[in-house]
Amino acid sequence: MTDFTKNLMCASCGCIDHHVDKFEKVSVADPSLHHLHVDPSIVPFDFSSGISLLDDLNIMIDPVGIDRPSADIPSLLVCRSCQRSLEKGVQPPESLANFRHHGL
Repeated sequence: MTDFTKNLMCASCGCIDHHVDKFEKVSVADPSLHHLHVDPSIVPFDFSSGISLLDDLNIMIDPVGIDRPSADIPSLLVCRSCQRSLEKGVQPPESLANFRHHGL
């Protein structure tokens, strides 16, 4: 029952699940996140996450997917599907950065 008490969200695509084993924790310094870069001139809203390392590079994420441990650098929860794409060096097809932000 406790598995269903908290929604977990992918920082890349925004999918929601309840099982932590369906997500990877990715450091905000991971270079694979560069594939979530967007040109801010084509996005009609502020998509900053509050993490300067990501915001300075115009990396679009869903801030709900940020995992903020008490003392460490924050990491991102990324679903396995998006993580596989990032590991292959490509932008995940379902990522918000892949023009899915237009539907928000």
